[in-house]
Amino acid sequence: MIKIKRKWIIIGVVVLTIVGYFVVNGFLMGMLFAKTIETYFQFHPLFYLKADVSLGLILFSIVFSFFVGCVSGYFPARAAAKMKPVDALRYE
Repeated sequence: MIKIKRKWIIIGVVVLTIVGYFVVNGFLMGMLFAKTIETYFQFHPLFYLKADVSLGLILFSIVFSFFVGCVSGYFPARAAAKMKPVDALRYE
């Protein structure tokens, strides 16, 4: 029974992490922001800046977000799974 709980905790953490990455971080918003900065600095007389978002940077951000989400979700969920449901939901 405990192994099933842990399995569902991990599945829930992974799903929330992936959804949270796309919703909160906003890959498209980051690309739009980078292109806006690049466009602004092309017209600025003193600076030239090329904003490039590579595939490696995208993959790194996904992996980093995945690990941060897993760590920040797994440990509190594990602690709550060891408690009685009433104690886990009690507000202090």
